[in-house]
Amino acid sequence: MKTFRNRVVIRLPLAALALIATLALTAGCARKEVEEIKIGVILPLTGNDTFWGQNLKNGIDLAKNEINDSGGILNRRIQIVYEDTQSDPRLATQAVNKLISVHNVQFIIGDVISTVILAVAPIVEKSEVVLLGFGESAAITTAGDYIFRNWNSAASDAEITGDYAARHADKLVILSQNDAFGQSAKQLFLEQLKRNDVNVAFEEVFEKGQTDFRTIITKLQAFDYDGIYIATFHNQALLFLRQYKEMKMKSTVFYGVSSWEESSFISFAKANFPNRVYYGYPKPPDPTKPVVKSFIANYTRKYGRAPEILCDNGYDTVYMAKYGIDKAGVYNGRMIKDALYTLQDFEGASGTMSFDKYGDVHKPFGLKTITQHGAEWIPD
Repeated sequence: MKTFRNRVVIRLPLAALALIATLALTAGCARKEVEEIKIGVILPLTGNDTFWGQNLKNGIDLAKNEINDSGGILNRRIQIVYEDTQSDPRLATQAVNKLISVHNVQFIIGDVISTVILAVAPIVEKSEVVLLGFGESAAITTAGDYIFRNWNSAASDAEITGDYAARHADKLVILSQNDAFGQSAKQLFLEQLKRNDVNVAFEEVFEKGQTDFRTIITKLQAFDYDGIYIATFHNQALLFLRQYKEMKMKSTVFYGVSSWEESSFISFAKANFPNRVYYGYPKPPDPTKPVVKSFIANYTRKYGRAPEILCDNGYDTVYMAKYGIDKAGVYNGRMIKDALYTLQDFEGASGTMSFDKYGDVHKPFGLKTITQHGAEWIPD
């Protein structure tokens, strides 16, 4: 060992130097091999729509763990990068830009709110990043080539609920929240009524998130009607029904949408409006199929309760992502998009699915009513 000024020089054999270089190179290769695939997720994890966001997150996390435990995608583990949109289109656009520019994601799951999906659609389309969401607005169908949806369009709701209402009502009140979902659902429902010559007694639009419906309910006293259609989510529908009862309004029938499938809403309706609440909902998948049985068992084991609305849809989207990435053979949005359009007869926890030319799925819908025993199917 020789010392030059304050520097120490250690002479090592050439073999040792070669070993150090080899170890460094091997470590670098190992880091590349274990690099994770980042999949972005935008959901309302706080705010008024947390119920759906959390249900979807539970399903997504369950699928992620299963896939990672079985080898990942393209021999790489997947990492889910969550962004909370709070159902706010402005926050959602910021989140999507961050996921693309900072995390370089090529696949994004979400949102459940139609207005959010339509706000971020131009961004993912321009960036050639796949977006697989759950919103119901009919406008999502033509929002772009990179936009896919694992939930039926509001047309499914409107067709089956509107047809039933048309056969059992003469004059309907039409109420709807002022966002993409509410207006799309209302318009499709109205089209169904027009085909059957049902009259509209009164129509009004209210704010998404509105909590006081007494002014609207008071207006109804001036009209003759035998049914009320409300294009809104379960939390606002519950408030409306509570206030309708508190104001001792006349007995009537309520028609709604698939998001009314929620325990607190069902509990209130069965106690106060049994056999007077109707809404469309996807028909349940075959419970004997292995993927369905496995999902329910694993979900219940992990979370200590049975899955609710959208849990299975969140679960399926991660496996759809795996399908697209595996088929593309590379984590590239354009190639994944092309691969997803080939997805046909996909066996998922929420049923058998195929994407049409617009990236939509068409799961069979049925009609439910809430009796004193809970939500029950009405025979076809």
